[in-house]
Amino acid sequence: MDRADQGKLRCVDSHSNLAVITFQCKSFNSIREAMSHKEITKRLDQVNLGKEEKDRVFNFLKEKNWGIMKLNWYLDVLRFLDTNDDMKLSKKEIGDALRCLGGNPTEEDIEDIMSKFDTDGSDFIELSEFMQMSAHFLETTDPEQLQRAFEKFDLNGDNFITFDELIEVMAEYGEILTEEEAKDMIKTFDINKDGKICIQEYCNFLAPPPCISPIEETGIKKSKEPPIKAKKQGRKK
Repeated sequence: MDRADQGKLRCVDSHSNLAVITFQCKSFNSIREAMSHKEITKRLDQVNLGKEEKDRVFNFLKEKNWGIMKLNWYLDVLRFLDTNDDMKLSKKEIGDALRCLGGNPTEEDIEDIMSKFDTDGSDFIELSEFMQMSAHFLETTDPEQLQRAFEKFDLNGDNFITFDELIEVMAEYGEILTEEEAKDMIKTFDINKDGKICIQEYCNFLAPPPCISPIEETGIKKSKEPPIKAKKQGRKK
């Protein structure tokens, strides 16, 4: 075989290896994506949602290329705002949600939101609609706005929100909380378990996790076994 033929053979081998590697990568990503979809399906099965609503949530996540991290964040925020635990928001609960973001919505503002995001006409914002609504508002909410919202609850200006302050401010908005309910709300934000909310905890809770695709966030551990080294053959004497 001459050098030209050897060069052609090496080129064919190289392309074949590339095709194999590409196929393996696609298969690997398909496995990871399937694992993430399985996680999402399992998580949705744990939530009190109808089949059609589960399908809408799943399709929204798929459209956005979001994974389980995003879903868990939206579920946590919805549970915090959903005072009667029915996994949907009434007009009153939507008003409270906007006040948490530093807004002061009128009844007309809330009606406008309902007309835009209540796509099934149920007079409630369900999980899939809440995800769309939150994505819209969080895109237009800047850190300074969250700082101002935090300051509305921090009545004594000590850079913390206590359950007493939470009770007082929510009462001003017409939401009467018991001490136990206020403590439960504090726990939702309170990462370091000191019984109060600092500005970092407040912003961390209201800021969604980074946009990571299901493939990126689903980890498959690689084998830690060292590669097998080929044995060196000694020279023949």
